[in-house]
Amino acid sequence: MAFRDAAHAGTMSNMQTPHDAQASSNKMLRLLAETASSMQADHAHAQDQARSRDIQRAGHVAEASWKTFLEKWGPGLPIKTRKYIVGPRGDSNEVDLVILRPDYPAHLRDNEEILYSGVVAAFSCKLTFRQRDLVSVLEQKARLIAIGPSDHSEYRNVLRGAFPFGLLCHSSEFSSEEPADIDAKIMKFYNDLRKEGGARPAPILDHPQHELDSLTIADSSFFRATRFARIPRNPWDAVIRDAEVASMFAPVHHDVRPAGVQLVQLVTWLYQQIHPGEESPLGTLLEQIGGMGTTFGWNVSWPGMVLDEARAHINKYDPEDPSGVFTAFQ
Repeated sequence: MAFRDAAHAGTMSNMQTPHDAQASSNKMLRLLAETASSMQADHAHAQDQARSRDIQRAGHVAEASWKTFLEKWGPGLPIKTRKYIVGPRGDSNEVDLVILRPDYPAHLRDNEEILYSGVVAAFSCKLTFRQRDLVSVLEQKARLIAIGPSDHSEYRNVLRGAFPFGLLCHSSEFSSEEPADIDAKIMKFYNDLRKEGGARPAPILDHPQHELDSLTIADSSFFRATRFARIPRNPWDAVIRDAEVASMFAPVHHDVRPAGVQLVQLVTWLYQQIHPGEESPLGTLLEQIGGMGTTFGWNVSWPGMVLDEARAHINKYDPEDPSGVFTAFQ
């Protein structure tokens, strides 16, 4: 076939056939599998450190592993480990991994303290997930909410907090079990934390803000929180007036789970948290393995007072404004 000019030749040569697209996809999946394998190696190395009673070093290995992964696959923002977050109402305890705004001053990034307004996401890192870790991590999330701003301009932030907080783990105490069985055990334990009982005088989870925003277990599972709320068209609408805020924390299911799919789900979720309404750069890769997957779980309805509290803290909220709509976000 002859081309009339270089422009036509270039156009034809740049066209990708279905075979080429499949080859590119397979290459990305292989790269993802290699990343998952590398994290498994980090997990084995950290376990060796733990067995030699160097628990602190094992924790540092886990943090460094997640930092490296997010620097390679994440949103391209500054990432720091072991920082204290300073908010307008106090300081946090030490946070394992913090992702900063791109405009956070360079000369402040290595300080021990990070300003609350400069954080876009934060994570606790555990080498091996154990159910009891959920209690301490949820207490840390509550602390981050408590030291943050009391007023917001976005409805989303009132019900979640100014930035998402998640838990990153390489493996779990259930690693010998099937992923679906692991998910079911974690869901049951998590939802039990909404109740009173045992040594707890009150539920650990008593507000949608306190939901854990994500849980990643690199070799088995990815969980995320979803919250729903209604901004009323007017305060006298009986249906809307009685609406309640709802939230859900549940695993993302895939019929097929190629190695590393949980890592892609984490990065895609993180991108959507930082850039609401925009598609993740890894969206195409997820489509190759069945999309974002499906989420099944128990919706928890919160009392109407939670919705009223949320409205009171939204700077731009106007009960006379007829432009309110039903909203949902993850």
